[in-house]
Amino acid sequence: MKTLSFDLFISLFPYSDMSEREGVYSDRLELFLHDYDRKTQAAIIDMLDIQWISYLEQNEIIRKATGNDDGIGNLDRAMNWIQIHNNMRHKLRLPSRDIRHSLFNRLKPGKLLDLIEDRQ
Repeated sequence: MKTLSFDLFISLFPYSDMSEREGVYSDRLELFLHDYDRKTQAAIIDMLDIQWISYLEQNEIIRKATGNDDGIGNLDRAMNWIQIHNNMRHKLRLPSRDIRHSLFNRLKPGKLLDLIEDRQ
């Protein structure tokens, strides 16, 4: 099994890169994960979820600051990436997380920092 490094992770999964189609991304992620043990696989998917949650939050902050959707990224695709991660957890029989559901139903967009500071 390989050892994960942050440099390798960010080189293969750069922040906000949506240049691939969903199927290509999913296949590449699955191939990458097979080089790691289950604990590291779960950590990799957690890191990817955090990247896309940050992307969604940053877009909401921009929208609130500017009052319009100009400059907003591809939010639907970011949510699709998060769903791909959820599907991959299930496929590899990793501990379940339903981040996409939680984002839709529990966390209001742009409120992550408030939640972290417990300013609900």
